[in-house]
Amino acid sequence: MNGVEGRQAQAPVVSPTVDAKIYPNPAYGNQFSVLLNNFPEDEVATVTVTNTQGQTVLEKEISASAKIEHNLTPGMYFVIIHSKSINVKQKLVVE
Repeated sequence: MNGVEGRQAQAPVVSPTVDAKIYPNPAYGNQFSVLLNNFPEDEVATVTVTNTQGQTVLEKEISASAKIEHNLTPGMYFVIIHSKSINVKQKLVVE
């Protein structure tokens, strides 16, 4: 026997894909929301907002979908959401 006979193959465990959405975009007022789909309950994501020069203007840790309060001046920004499960960069317009 070669050690394989009699064993059943196990199917790989597939985790749901984690994705993120920023809304509203363009953002009005002093907040925008981050929607995390299929985000693991035991993880924390860092939300970093940078201006077009690459300078960090806001950073916050979240463990689930959240509203992000800010005092950003109108303009274009990049929102980076990073954790073990996700690493995305999206454009955000603040009006």
